[in-house]
Amino acid sequence: MSSETESPLLQHLLRLEVNNCTALVRLPACLIPRPSVAAGRGLRKLSLHNCACLDLSLLLTSLSGHPIEDLDGLPKLPQLTQDNLLEFTKLNFPLRKLSLSIISLSGLTLELLVRLIQLLPARSLQELDLPLRRAVCDPDPSALVEELVEAVARLEHLVSIDLGGQAVLFSPPQLARACGRLSSLASLCAENLSRSQEESLKSILPPKCTLRIRYYCDAE
Repeated sequence: MSSETESPLLQHLLRLEVNNCTALVRLPACLIPRPSVAAGRGLRKLSLHNCACLDLSLLLTSLSGHPIEDLDGLPKLPQLTQDNLLEFTKLNFPLRKLSLSIISLSGLTLELLVRLIQLLPARSLQELDLPLRRAVCDPDPSALVEELVEAVARLEHLVSIDLGGQAVLFSPPQLARACGRLSSLASLCAENLSRSQEESLKSILPPKCTLRIRYYCDAE
């Protein structure tokens, strides 16, 4: 059987891990089941840690139509580009989980981050981690921060969110507006919050939600 032939044994494959395949350029077609919405077929989770040679444009094209809920490791890959990220969000995967906490893209701007969050699926996303490193922004990022507030607030089914290094950009009222509609939240993490920011969050979080704050002395 050719490596490019679809295997009938893998037609119902839901999860695939190709971690540490450092020389892998593209996924063999036999590993990717043909998606079928009617039959409920298609990959739901793909783990890609330490796959530095993987052609991400080819990968995303091959995953089109799959019900991807978690593309674990993608943001950490060193070959990731801005175009890859935008293509990823535009494929309308029914994501349940997305971690951008460590993202290899150098010079991630607040404008790009806002665009990414605006394109995330509000109906399915349950876990979101924003970058630990603060996004690059203009001296006066107020307009973009307002857009970020609205982008986060629309993700009403979030159970867990880590605001990472972006939390310090929000005023206390903005934090309250961003998180006040997230009625299913069970966990919220953030970095270097002021006392007023912390109190603002505590006033609107669901009773069952755990608030964790990390403090770093070298915060920018």
